Amino acid sequence: MIITESEWAAAESGGLHIRVTTEPDLPKPPNYDDVPVIRIQPQSPGLPSLSSHPELQNRCISQPGAGHRRRLERRRCASASNLALDMDGKTEPMVARNGQAVLYNYLQKRHFVPFICVFTQLSFNSMILSGRDDATPYYHISVHLNCFIPSLHVTTICRGKTSEGEPVASFEMGIAAKKSTVTRDGREKLMDVVLSRSGSKSEPIWVWKWHSDPSLHLSWHCDSPVRYCYLSSQKHTSSATLLASYTPVAMSPRADGLPSPLPSLKLFPEGQRLFDDIVISALILERKRLTPQDTRILFN
Repeated sequence: MIITESEWAAAESGGLHIRVTTEPDLPKPPNYDDVPVIRIQPQSPGLPSLSSHPELQNRCISQPGAGHRRRLERRRCASASNLALDMDGKTEPMVARNGQAVLYNYLQKRHFVPFICVFTQLSFNSMILSGRDDATPYYHISVHLNCFIPSLHVTTICRGKTSEGEPVASFEMGIAAKKSTVTRDGREKLMDVVLSRSGSKSEPIWVWKWHSDPSLHLSWHCDSPVRYCYLSSQKHTSSATLLASYTPVAMSPRADGLPSPLPSLKLFPEGQRLFDDIVISALILERKRLTPQDTRILFN
């Protein structure tokens, strides 16, 4: 209640006692003039401003502007070489590597079609794994000696068409007290650990176990002249998916005297993401196959 001066004077003259109580201080109402104004800026030059287009204020803008689309396109092109086909037909990112663009660009273009690669001699100690139809180089494979153990041969696999490409892996096998090893991604493992044999003598199966994930283990079935590669987790099942097949070099000349066909590797769509593992394990198995049986005890 508000008392005027005249009412106060009349109350005092009449002998009235007025008790004045004070109310606690109430918070002041907010001063909206001090609240900063947040303005929405377009994320890219091509995105329209909401203030200039009122009809867009109540709509969700889902299409990026031209500038944003250009950046996405450049990013997509830059990462095109770092994608590989997943087992479910999806794409998964892979680490960017030098010399890998040719490999995965080609695989992306052909990922629904199996293609054949051939091993071609390049020099006295090297060969190339390239596409049979278009000669696209995938791997450069060379062999040299261990300087401390000349009877120990080291096979080095590089990506691309020269030994200057990105190193993929290497393995050592030969006549030596040192055990055979496989080196890859800066790690060295015993060959007996990453490659083991199972099955019967007439139907041998070699299991490649470089990765700690069992779903990435490979199973090579060597019960016929052509070797077939599956995922180890799917072996002996009706749902086994063929990843690759390897046709080795002939052990004897042809009866007609014609040159024998080059050894070849047929890669299926589901095996593209494990191309490195397939090539490494196939080379080791071929080395084992060509090792003389009667002197194998001399080899590590």
